[in-house]
Amino acid sequence: MTSYEVTYELQNGEHDTINVASTNLIKAAQFAENFLSVRVKGYSCLVEVKEHIYD
Repeated sequence: MTSYEVTYELQNGEHDTINVASTNLIKAAQFAENFLSVRVKGYSCLVEVKEHIYD
């Protein structure tokens, strides 16, 4: 599993980020889209999905 940072936009234009663990970037994006559209009031769209790099 790899950790991905998913940035999304709300209907008011604000951006927020969540972390998603998945086997690949496409599955992380699909999971985030489904999760956010159901769980986050005012969710608009995904902005960016990238691999989380630990320092």
